[in-house]
Amino acid sequence: MLYNIHCQILMRRFSNTSTCTRGELMLHKTKFQTLEPSKVVIPDGEYLFRLSLSPTFSKKYPYTVVLGGKVPEVIGIPGHSGLRIHVGNYPSETRGCILIGQQGTDSSVVNSSLAYRQFCAIIAELNIDNPNVFFTIKIYSDYD
Repeated sequence: MLYNIHCQILMRRFSNTSTCTRGELMLHKTKFQTLEPSKVVIPDGEYLFRLSLSPTFSKKYPYTVVLGGKVPEVIGIPGHSGLRIHVGNYPSETRGCILIGQQGTDSSVVNSSLAYRQFCAIIAELNIDNPNVFFTIKIYSDYD
């Protein structure tokens, strides 16, 4: 039996404007585009990552059809709770969470719902419900 398998998700931010912060997220050799509102950016660091039910998202599509309605949550962020990785295309569609897409522009991500389902499928494949597997997310900024 395998114990304490660590899977790290990497998120590298590469652009910051007055409206949004752009980046890319790497999970198990698959790259996604990310978007956060510039006014509420998660501090660089390494955080725990888990799936949990969300009062905002769990009962809505596409969340209801993947991972049993559980939504990826980044935990351990100083001064914040409930920050998630979810579907959205523009900074106005989040109050501080990470939006995920397949491609990006200067101020948006596209194909967000498809990217979210692909991201969750990888998590399911890696067996996040196995108590011996734990995930962390390392977030760092690579811009001036």
